[in-house]
Amino acid sequence: MKMFIIQSYSEILAYRLSLLSKKLWQPTFNFLILGLFLFGVYFGKKKLINEAGKNRETFIKLIAIGFFIGMVFNVLFIWAMIKMPPEVGTFWRFAINLGTSGSGICFTLVYVAMISLLMLGNAKRFLYWFAPVRRMALTHYLLQSLIGTWILYGYGFGLMTEFNYKLQLIFVICMFTAQMLLSYWWLARYRFGPVEWLWRSLTYRQLLPFRIEKKEMAFVS
Repeated sequence: MKMFIIQSYSEILAYRLSLLSKKLWQPTFNFLILGLFLFGVYFGKKKLINEAGKNRETFIKLIAIGFFIGMVFNVLFIWAMIKMPPEVGTFWRFAINLGTSGSGICFTLVYVAMISLLMLGNAKRFLYWFAPVRRMALTHYLLQSLIGTWILYGYGFGLMTEFNYKLQLIFVICMFTAQMLLSYWWLARYRFGPVEWLWRSLTYRQLLPFRIEKKEMAFVS
């Protein structure tokens, strides 16, 4: 952790770019990304989330099976971390990365299934509070990276070694709460998050309406 504190932004950027080139050729990393995309397409095509009431049994099975297989991948990861020799070989890297990628896919599906089932009950009143954050997911993902690296890394405040587990939890709660409030404020004035608007405009090859007109705001209120 010390090296991140003493490094400048350019040094950390160069380090991250070197990792990116390795990640792109890493089978287990591509397995994770491709798997999440394929499951997302499948869920959308089958309308599993939109018609969650009709797919209650499917989600229950998904939670049970996903949790079991995810734990198997976790055991693989822990075993590889404990047993690997000082000089990590190709097999051990593959086992570690397969464990993290496989468990990532499985537990993502478990979370999706659990939230879909919770939305069928009274818990949806609480979960609706997170809806604006979901509409700005990409913006918040990038914003978290910018704020987090600036606070933790050496080119910012360099507080990485100062953050124990309690401070990390407090930091995450405060940041996410601030992002929730920002989402409500922003979406009361704009149709999309800034990055989402840019992404959609590039996708449709035209500048989409961004601001919410006063007439529309009055109608909504």
